[in-house]
Amino acid sequence: MLVDFWEARLSSYPPESILQDVLFKLTSLYVCRICKPQHVCVTSLKTPEDLRNSCSHFGVISPWITAMVSSEPVSCVTCGDLLKLQSLLCGPSLDILSFLPFLDSIPDSNNSFLSIHIICATRLLNFEGSIDRLLDRCPEAVTLYAKHEIKSGSQVSLHRMQYCQQTGVKLL
Repeated sequence: MLVDFWEARLSSYPPESILQDVLFKLTSLYVCRICKPQHVCVTSLKTPEDLRNSCSHFGVISPWITAMVSSEPVSCVTCGDLLKLQSLLCGPSLDILSFLPFLDSIPDSNNSFLSIHIICATRLLNFEGSIDRLLDRCPEAVTLYAKHEIKSGSQVSLHRMQYCQQTGVKLL
């Protein structure tokens, strides 16, 4: 019920003075729920898509994230907590620095959880570190990542491009 309450509060566009507090509470609940070993999904009032359509605080999940998690069974199908967290991290409102303490409690043992770490690194403009992690763990997502995240003016180092060419992974 708390998740539904905070999602409704966020969808009602709270004043800027409490926005980060609402975002913090909601993300902490998502993290708590997805990291529980015996997570019991509870059907939420709104799906991740409903939230993206009704609230600008949730962002569109990038194609490289979808590619990362597509090979794994969808976690939290009923409640969509993982997708909601990814969407909130991709949105424009969450102060990523306030979320960083949660990363310690999120393992990167599978691609779903790793995607959260890479979203945060990308928001902090750590493109090369993100590409390194993707090359090690999910090379099929590297091209999509580069096309979506590396904007004009940003460059991947020559070393990274050469490594990708040697391994057969195309960046752009």
